[in-house]
Amino acid sequence: TANRLIAKHVDSGSMAYLLAAPVSRVKLAVTQLAVLVSGLVLMIASCTGLGILLAEAMFPGELNIRGFLLLNVACLCLQICIMGISYLSSCAANESRRSLAFGAGIPVLAYVLQMLSTQGEAAKNFRYASFFTLFDVSGLINAETTALLQAGVLLLIGLVLAVIGVLVFKRKDLHI
Repeated sequence: TANRLIAKHVDSGSMAYLLAAPVSRVKLAVTQLAVLVSGLVLMIASCTGLGILLAEAMFPGELNIRGFLLLNVACLCLQICIMGISYLSSCAANESRRSLAFGAGIPVLAYVLQMLSTQGEAAKNFRYASFFTLFDVSGLINAETTALLQAGVLLLIGLVLAVIGVLVFKRKDLHI
């Protein structure tokens, strides 16, 4: 989605029409970012609500609702971190394929490194190369302070990358 909001418009040349309107580049980039963030929030909120509703309907009183809510809020923070990477890639790239390569490639590489880190002592240090390490499921369910702080770091990373994306787009030399 991040690719379609910025890089695809630049790649296809339709960004010229968007920039022809009396709207600044920053406002355009922030609006596209707001669409991306609101979509993530809506998706996570609806899945969380549906999960609670179904759990209570099928297994009344069995769900640790507080832990489930914390887990889903942290999931939103993780998704915002991934979104920040994708959005920055979309704002920086002049071609859609490069935006996709970095915007999807970096999170996939981080996920592969996280998976490798669980495959024994030899690969244990790979966990330090992946932001997925900051998502501590059991710590979140138990409301551990460290896990909550790590989720906050994921959120901060995503927001900082998104702001950098807006600034990159503002100063970008567009070939349209």
